[in-house]
Amino acid sequence: MSRPLYEARIILVSKGDFDTSVPNALGAIREAFGGFTAFRGVGSWTDDEGVVHTDKTIIVDIAVPATVSLRGHKTPVAAKLRKIAAAYRKASGEKTVYLRGPTGIVEFIT
Repeated sequence: MSRPLYEARIILVSKGDFDTSVPNALGAIREAFGGFTAFRGVGSWTDDEGVVHTDKTIIVDIAVPATVSLRGHKTPVAAKLRKIAAAYRKASGEKTVYLRGPTGIVEFIT
């Protein structure tokens, strides 16, 4: 019998062919969890001044276990997902990154 998996999601902003932050994040996800399913989308939000922003996105769904091994220690998956999202946010220059953890709770990583 296989162990149960949960679904997590990270939404990345696609900034064009020369942006390396998306492939780097996808590589980190593949390395940490063994794979993912990604598809294109569109995201839209309104900033504090009322300006509407619309972005092309890459929506990444990840089948994850309850814990992962990080440097030989069992670590909650949410912590690993937060680390990947934070690294992507920094590399991409995005202000926030949408992360839905395996419990279904949504966080905006800043």
